[in-house]
Amino acid sequence: MTIAYVIPYPGGMPVTFAELVTRDRAWTLDAFVDEVNRILPDVVPDGPGRAKAEVNARLVRHYATEGVLPKPLKEGAEARYDSDHLVRLLALRRLLAEGYPSAVAGTFLQRHDRERLARFLLGELLLDLDLAPGGPPAAATPTAPRAWERLRALRERAGLPPLAP
Repeated sequence: MTIAYVIPYPGGMPVTFAELVTRDRAWTLDAFVDEVNRILPDVVPDGPGRAKAEVNARLVRHYATEGVLPKPLKEGAEARYDSDHLVRLLALRRLLAEGYPSAVAGTFLQRHDRERLARFLLGELLLDLDLAPGGPPAAATPTAPRAWERLRALRERAGLPPLAP
């Protein structure tokens, strides 16, 4: 039986592109939720819905049941979540925070692989979100200056060039 450990990043550094796409760890549901909530502040913009950005185990199970996230891997009778689940859930929460409906976000996730989604999270790729009717509402909150600063710092640590807001 393999035991999954959550190893904190040195100095509390945010996740990098390499860590998002090359990690082969498998988390238990509770450890996965902790990892997602640790990274969320770096990839989800500030705004009115910010307090709702945190996830819990019930929400992760709901997304998997609805097919928005892939079903968890099985290790014996225990569910395990990998880096693909991590990147997909982070991208989903970002799209929802930006005002996209879950149907559009789900389609977006299905059309892109883990590497492209990781690049989207780091701001390296601006992907086409006009996948279905119902793009972001007209009153969608623009990315707050504090979120741009966090994104800038995250891209710098990941070795990516800065973005112009």
